Amino acid sequence: RNYKEKLRFYQQFMSIKPKKWFSDQDVLKFLCPNTPFTTNPNEKVTVEEFIEYVRNDPELAYFRIEHPAYGFIGHIGLDSIDLNYMSFFTGCVIGEKKYWGKGIGTTAEKMVLSRAKELGFKSAKASVHEDNIVSISILTKQLGMGISEGNQVNFTKAL
Repeated sequence: RNYKEKLRFYQQFMSIKPKKWFSDQDVLKFLCPNTPFTTNPNEKVTVEEFIEYVRNDPELAYFRIEHPAYGFIGHIGLDSIDLNYMSFFTGCVIGEKKYWGKGIGTTAEKMVLSRAKELGFKSAKASVHEDNIVSISILTKQLGMGISEGNQVNFTKAL
């Protein structure tokens, strides 16, 4: 199952699908609390406000995950991009549940981390809810062992 050639990333993030995903409790339970949020993770915002924030904040780079057979099924992002330290946080959401467990999130993360390294980034970070066993497994393979803090598992890796 090599999805690498089949996934395409788009900076055009606008769609109604994130609204569906961010209202689905099965999806939300694996995301940061109060998702979607902008600068304050304790303050939930509308999906429209989140998309506007994503489109206009220079410290973010979000991409649609498009699969030719499945269409727009998720997104992946670089958040809190710091060009002084060449670091960022990464996060991936496969919002269409019927495509969970197909290796698409793993491939998307590999692609982003590889491209970030090519661009000169020095470190990547991620934070995952402790109940999201699949994401913890993916990130452990790609970023190394995480550190549990509260109900989150945090990862950091030099690229």
